[in-house]
Amino acid sequence: LWAIQEVARLDASLQPGSMEESAAWNMYQGLSSMGWLGKGLYEIQLRRVREAFAFFGKNPTKDILILKFQEDLKENLDDTYSRVLAFLNLKPTPTPEWFNQNDAGTTMDLDPSIRRRLEEFFGPYNRRFNQNDA
Repeated sequence: LWAIQEVARLDASLQPGSMEESAAWNMYQGLSSMGWLGKGLYEIQLRRVREAFAFFGKNPTKDILILKFQEDLKENLDDTYSRVLAFLNLKPTPTPEWFNQNDAGTTMDLDPSIRRRLEEFFGPYNRRFNQNDA
């Protein structure tokens, strides 16, 4: 709860790539022993991976396949499996039976005020992620 309260006072509208965002990123990584907050900032992580690919002469748009858990793996598993095989230049095969056994764990009900704070915090990053993942 402390970490969520700390997040609530942070400005999630930091400019992408700014020194302030880098400082906040480092702080987010240290908010818990597992760095759960920073791990949820997919847009920053993806941006850094794309920058590294570009630095080494790769085409991030062509050389990175982004999969979303809910939309791709839970709702469209067979199509996603086919997309992954095609991306890796592997021959098409049916989705293995065992692959369809999703054990993502349990979910918990969040206090509505905590859920709102998290949505407010992650919202700008999630919107940038969704704009940049195509």
